[in-house]
Amino acid sequence: MPLDRLGKPDARQSGDEASRRSSSRPIRVLVVDQGATARRRVCLAGRRAAGQSQWFEAADADAASRTLAFSAIDLVLADFHTIRHNLHRLTQGAAADPCEPAPLVVVISEDNEPQGIQQMLDAGAECCLPKHLPQRILESELCRIVAQTRRKAGLS
Repeated sequence: MPLDRLGKPDARQSGDEASRRSSSRPIRVLVVDQGATARRRVCLAGRRAAGQSQWFEAADADAASRTLAFSAIDLVLADFHTIRHNLHRLTQGAAADPCEPAPLVVVISEDNEPQGIQQMLDAGAECCLPKHLPQRILESELCRIVAQTRRKAGLS
């Protein structure tokens, strides 16, 4: 560790070094949906939009919880019907490291009714995306969400 003029660790330089290390790691994204085709579609759009990233898939809420317990995930993109009974648990963070912040959770839903959307937001979702967006719009939205997640995780 670099030392300052008095021979003490230089916190400013070590902070810069830590920030370089954290900013160089890829963003980690978990996609949760019962449908394999829907998961692949979101992953494909996300990989195009996200740049340096690692993508994980889960077919149900239990598999998502196991992934969260063993991997530091920055962003969860989840189908509402797949996780509806476990949304609160996902948003509050069943994180692998309790010192890590809970992942940002974005719900993808066919339910576009204001009451349903409000229920998801009340449970802790950051935002809701309609399930059947055209691919280009999905990529654009995921680009925006990934950038927001990178800032929150200190990866930008």
